[in-house]
Amino acid sequence: MEPLEGSGPDGAPVSVDLSSGTHTVWFLTSSCPPCGDVWPRLLPGDVAVTPSAATENRRKVAALAPPGVTVVMSSPTWLRFRPGPAPWKVVVRDGVVVDLGG
Repeated sequence: MEPLEGSGPDGAPVSVDLSSGTHTVWFLTSSCPPCGDVWPRLLPGDVAVTPSAATENRRKVAALAPPGVTVVMSSPTWLRFRPGPAPWKVVVRDGVVVDLGG
């Protein structure tokens, strides 16, 4: 599986290798009401994918992301996984999607 690539809320490039280990990837936005309930429950090591900064406000995303959570702002990554309505969770184990659901 290709890494998740995009930028962080600070604009720096971000890449997350999903080929080994277990990763919980959340597809969230800064504006959907149900996502507002999920952001504070993210755990260190979780990955939050948002649409690109052309759609999302970097400052809002930075304020919502808890410490230890990697944020990948990337519309292409979002579209690659074809998530359902946000919030959407994907669990990847050793490069294979093992759980796909909201």
